[in-house]
Amino acid sequence: GPRGHGQAIRSTWTWRSRPDGGLDLNLAVTPTGRWTTTWPLLGGRMGVEGGVDTVSWIGMGPGEAYPDTHSAVRFGSWTSGLAEFQTPYVVPQENGRREGMRSMSLRRGDATLLSLDAHSEIGFSVRPWTSETLEKAGHLADLHPGPLTVLTLDAGVDGIGSASCGPGPSEESRLYPAPMHLTFTVRAD
Repeated sequence: GPRGHGQAIRSTWTWRSRPDGGLDLNLAVTPTGRWTTTWPLLGGRMGVEGGVDTVSWIGMGPGEAYPDTHSAVRFGSWTSGLAEFQTPYVVPQENGRREGMRSMSLRRGDATLLSLDAHSEIGFSVRPWTSETLEKAGHLADLHPGPLTVLTLDAGVDGIGSASCGPGPSEESRLYPAPMHLTFTVRAD
Protein backbone atom coordinates (compact mmCIF):
# COMPACT_ATOMS: atom_id res chain seq x y z
CA GLY A 1 0.00 0.00 0.00
CA PRO A 2 1.01 3.66 0.06
CA ARG A 3 4.02 4.40 2.27
CA GLY A 4 3.14 5.53 5.75
CA HIS A 5 -0.44 4.25 5.66
CA GLY A 6 0.20 0.84 7.25
CA GLN A 7 -1.35 -1.08 4.36
CA ALA A 8 0.31 -4.19 3.02
CA ILE A 9 -0.43 -7.44 1.29
CA ARG A 10 1.10 -10.66 2.56
CA SER A 11 1.34 -13.17 -0.26
CA THR A 12 2.71 -16.69 -0.44
CA TRP A 13 3.26 -18.65 -3.66
CA THR A 14 3.54 -22.41 -3.19
CA TRP A 15 4.80 -24.46 -6.15
CA ARG A 16 4.80 -28.27 -6.18
CA SER A 17 5.97 -30.45 -9.04
CA ARG A 18 3.71 -33.31 -10.11
CA PRO A 19 4.76 -36.78 -11.29
CA ASP A 20 3.02 -36.07 -14.64
CA GLY A 21 5.32 -33.09 -15.27
CA GLY A 22 2.82 -30.40 -14.27
CA LEU A 23 3.08 -27.85 -11.48
CA ASP A 24 0.53 -27.24 -8.73
CA LEU A 25 0.47 -23.57 -7.78
CA ASN A 26 -1.25 -21.83 -4.90
CA LEU A 27 -1.26 -18.09 -4.23
CA ALA A 28 -2.56 -17.13 -0.78
CA VAL A 29 -3.06 -13.41 -0.10
CA THR A 30 -3.88 -11.65 3.16
CA PRO A 31 -4.28 -7.86 3.39
CA THR A 32 -3.00 -6.13 6.52
CA GLY A 33 -3.70 -2.66 7.83
CA ARG A 34 -6.68 -0.44 7.15
CA TRP A 35 -7.58 -0.37 3.47
CA THR A 36 -9.92 2.38 2.28
CA THR A 37 -9.86 1.50 -1.42
CA THR A 38 -10.89 -1.42 -3.56
CA TRP A 39 -8.43 -3.58 -5.50
CA PRO A 40 -8.61 -3.57 -9.30
CA LEU A 41 -7.55 -7.25 -9.52
CA LEU A 42 -6.01 -9.95 -7.37
CA GLY A 43 -3.99 -12.49 -9.29
CA GLY A 44 -0.92 -12.93 -11.42
CA ARG A 45 0.18 -13.16 -15.00
CA MET A 46 2.62 -15.11 -17.11
CA GLY A 47 4.04 -14.80 -20.60
CA VAL A 48 3.63 -17.69 -23.03
CA GLU A 49 6.05 -18.18 -25.94
CA GLY A 50 5.19 -19.86 -29.19
CA GLY A 51 2.67 -17.59 -30.87
CA VAL A 52 -0.68 -18.55 -29.32
CA ASP A 53 -3.49 -18.42 -31.88
CA THR A 54 -6.33 -20.30 -30.13
CA VAL A 55 -7.83 -20.23 -26.62
CA SER A 56 -10.08 -23.08 -25.42
CA TRP A 57 -11.74 -23.19 -22.02
CA ILE A 58 -14.45 -24.74 -19.90
CA GLY A 59 -16.19 -22.02 -17.92
CA MET A 60 -18.37 -19.01 -18.58
CA GLY A 61 -18.56 -17.77 -22.15
CA PRO A 62 -18.61 -17.21 -24.97
CA GLY A 63 -18.00 -13.49 -24.32
CA GLU A 64 -16.28 -11.48 -21.63
CA ALA A 65 -17.57 -11.34 -18.06
CA TYR A 66 -16.84 -9.08 -15.09
CA PRO A 67 -18.62 -9.04 -11.71
CA ASP A 68 -21.19 -6.56 -13.05
CA THR A 69 -21.29 -7.53 -16.74
CA HIS A 70 -21.94 -11.27 -16.89
CA SER A 71 -25.64 -11.51 -17.72
CA ALA A 72 -25.06 -12.68 -21.31
CA VAL A 73 -22.70 -15.58 -20.56
CA ARG A 74 -23.36 -19.21 -19.73
CA PHE A 75 -21.31 -22.19 -18.61
CA GLY A 76 -19.93 -24.38 -21.39
CA SER A 77 -16.95 -25.48 -23.45
CA TRP A 78 -15.61 -22.69 -25.70
CA THR A 79 -12.93 -22.06 -28.31
CA SER A 80 -11.86 -18.70 -29.70
CA GLY A 81 -9.11 -17.32 -31.89
CA LEU A 82 -6.80 -15.03 -29.92
CA ALA A 83 -7.87 -11.95 -31.92
CA GLU A 84 -11.58 -12.74 -31.39
CA PHE A 85 -10.96 -13.25 -27.65
CA GLN A 86 -10.43 -9.47 -27.36
CA THR A 87 -13.31 -6.98 -27.25
CA PRO A 88 -12.34 -4.19 -29.69
CA TYR A 89 -13.68 -1.13 -27.86
CA VAL A 90 -13.25 2.10 -29.83
CA VAL A 91 -11.05 3.41 -27.00
CA PRO A 92 -8.89 0.48 -25.80
CA GLN A 93 -9.70 -0.52 -22.23
CA GLU A 94 -9.85 -3.53 -19.92
CA ASN A 95 -11.57 -6.34 -21.83
CA GLY A 96 -11.75 -10.03 -22.61
CA ARG A 97 -11.92 -11.52 -19.12
CA ARG A 98 -13.73 -14.85 -18.77
CA GLU A 99 -14.88 -16.09 -15.37
CA GLY A 100 -15.65 -19.40 -13.71
CA MET A 101 -12.85 -21.14 -15.59
CA ARG A 102 -12.48 -24.86 -14.79
CA SER A 103 -9.79 -25.62 -17.37
CA MET A 104 -8.19 -23.91 -20.35
CA SER A 105 -5.54 -24.39 -22.99
CA LEU A 106 -3.51 -22.13 -25.24
CA ARG A 107 -2.65 -23.57 -28.65
CA ARG A 108 -0.72 -22.81 -31.81
CA GLY A 109 -2.26 -24.83 -34.61
CA ASP A 110 -2.63 -28.39 -33.31
CA ALA A 111 0.04 -27.98 -30.62
CA THR A 112 -0.99 -27.24 -27.02
CA LEU A 113 1.52 -24.75 -25.58
CA LEU A 114 0.06 -24.51 -22.08
CA SER A 115 -2.90 -26.03 -20.25
CA LEU A 116 -4.37 -25.26 -16.87
CA ASP A 117 -6.85 -26.88 -14.45
CA ALA A 118 -8.46 -24.65 -11.82
CA HIS A 119 -8.87 -25.78 -8.20
CA SER A 120 -10.38 -22.47 -7.00
CA GLU A 121 -12.60 -19.79 -8.52
CA ILE A 122 -10.53 -18.30 -11.36
CA GLY A 123 -11.10 -15.63 -13.97
CA PHE A 124 -8.67 -15.16 -16.83
CA SER A 125 -7.73 -13.11 -19.85
CA VAL A 126 -5.37 -13.82 -22.74
CA ARG A 127 -3.86 -10.96 -24.72
CA PRO A 128 -1.14 -10.43 -27.32
CA TRP A 129 -0.03 -7.38 -25.28
CA THR A 130 0.40 -6.38 -21.65
CA SER A 131 -2.18 -4.55 -19.55
CA GLU A 132 0.21 -1.57 -19.45
CA THR A 133 0.23 -1.42 -23.27
CA LEU A 134 -3.57 -1.64 -23.29
CA GLU A 135 -3.88 1.20 -20.74
CA LYS A 136 -1.55 3.50 -22.71
CA ALA A 137 -3.24 2.93 -26.08
CA GLY A 138 -5.45 5.78 -27.27
CA HIS A 139 -6.75 3.90 -30.32
CA LEU A 140 -6.96 0.29 -31.50
CA ALA A 141 -4.18 1.06 -34.01
CA ASP A 142 -1.84 1.70 -31.03
CA LEU A 143 -2.06 -1.96 -29.94
CA HIS A 144 0.71 -4.12 -31.37
CA PRO A 145 1.33 -7.73 -30.32
CA GLY A 146 4.36 -8.21 -28.10
CA PRO A 147 6.83 -11.11 -28.13
CA LEU A 148 4.77 -13.06 -25.58
CA THR A 149 1.09 -13.88 -25.18
CA VAL A 150 0.05 -12.62 -21.74
CA LEU A 151 -2.13 -14.90 -19.59
CA THR A 152 -3.65 -13.19 -16.53
CA LEU A 153 -5.29 -15.34 -13.84
CA ASP A 154 -7.35 -13.77 -11.07
CA ALA A 155 -9.11 -14.71 -7.86
CA GLY A 156 -11.25 -11.59 -8.28
CA VAL A 157 -11.59 -8.27 -10.10
CA ASP A 158 -13.34 -5.03 -9.29
CA GLY A 159 -16.56 -4.25 -11.13
CA ILE A 160 -16.16 -1.99 -14.14
CA GLY A 161 -19.49 -0.14 -14.12
CA SER A 162 -20.21 2.15 -17.03
CA ALA A 163 -18.39 5.25 -15.78
CA SER A 164 -17.37 6.19 -19.32
CA CYS A 165 -21.03 6.84 -20.10
CA GLY A 166 -22.90 6.23 -16.83
CA PRO A 167 -22.56 5.12 -13.20
CA GLY A 168 -19.57 3.39 -11.62
CA PRO A 169 -19.61 -0.20 -10.33
CA SER A 170 -22.39 -1.33 -8.03
CA GLU A 171 -21.42 -1.95 -4.41
CA GLU A 172 -21.90 -5.74 -4.66
CA SER A 173 -19.49 -5.95 -7.62
CA ARG A 174 -16.59 -4.20 -5.84
CA LEU A 175 -13.42 -6.09 -4.90
CA TYR A 176 -12.65 -5.11 -1.33
CA PRO A 177 -9.43 -6.28 0.32
CA ALA A 178 -9.95 -9.71 1.90
CA PRO A 179 -8.00 -12.95 2.22
CA MET A 180 -8.13 -14.80 -1.12
CA HIS A 181 -6.45 -17.69 -2.85
CA LEU A 182 -5.76 -18.88 -6.36
CA THR A 183 -5.01 -22.59 -6.86
CA PHE A 184 -4.37 -24.37 -10.15
CA THR A 185 -2.31 -26.97 -12.01
CA VAL A 186 -0.34 -25.84 -15.06
CA ARG A 187 1.32 -27.91 -17.76
CA ALA A 188 3.59 -26.53 -20.48
CA ASP A 189 4.08 -28.77 -23.49
